[in-house]
Amino acid sequence: MSDIKLFHFGAFCPYGLHMIGEVDIAAKKLDYSFSVYDIGKEPRYAKEFEIFTPYMLLVNDELRYCKPMSHTQLIKKIKNKELDSWRRYTQRDPIREAFRIEDLRYNEIYRSVPICMEGTVDVYDAQKSNWALHHHKSTGIIHFGYIAWSKQSYFPVGANQILPANLIPFPIPEHNKEIAFIICLHSKPKMGDYRRDLIRHAIKDLPSRGYTSCQVIAGKNTAYPNGPAYIFEEYDFEEKTILQKVELKDGYEPLILLEYQFT
Repeated sequence: MSDIKLFHFGAFCPYGLHMIGEVDIAAKKLDYSFSVYDIGKEPRYAKEFEIFTPYMLLVNDELRYCKPMSHTQLIKKIKNKELDSWRRYTQRDPIREAFRIEDLRYNEIYRSVPICMEGTVDVYDAQKSNWALHHHKSTGIIHFGYIAWSKQSYFPVGANQILPANLIPFPIPEHNKEIAFIICLHSKPKMGDYRRDLIRHAIKDLPSRGYTSCQVIAGKNTAYPNGPAYIFEEYDFEEKTILQKVELKDGYEPLILLEYQFT
């Protein structure tokens, strides 16, 4: 029987939770089986199926999708056997510096949700807050990265979400608590690109928190995920290894593990 698998890192990515409902509808209409895997609780599945993002769909163990979409869009893609459509990254939003960058603490992590999601996000605010609180209680972790604000907005415009690598479920070479691991770096669409400012701030601040290096997974040419890689290479991140080559609509895209060593 044909099947769809959905992988998510707990409530880290709100789209991972949102898509459970959409995929369930699509699977029923297609008469596919549907399974959900929380790689935060069961990281062995991230290793088995080579999952390097906090949300991923896998159809018949062949087609991979990490873009959020409606169930009708997903059905169309599956029927047509369409590959994911991430394209070579083109800088569209102006590069900007933040008015201020603040720590993203476990009890304020809900602030990151509206940066990537539009509309009513209260339910995802609560779920992500509970997820972060659980991590805080079980590991003592307080700092989850950074959040950027602009003069033009009363809302956050960018986030750099980070955890120590020993808490990362992806099959990376080192799960070392002294490595700061960037899970998701993003700016709010159409509000400007604040990612470089968030990178600068992170590599300046992270050593004071006991980290010896910072790592990130980035697409070589696309924004899938956290990319393109050259944004990090501009700030002296170096390629450590290629973790995976994903087949996309425009060809194969290497997912690169990059590292910045603190001196």
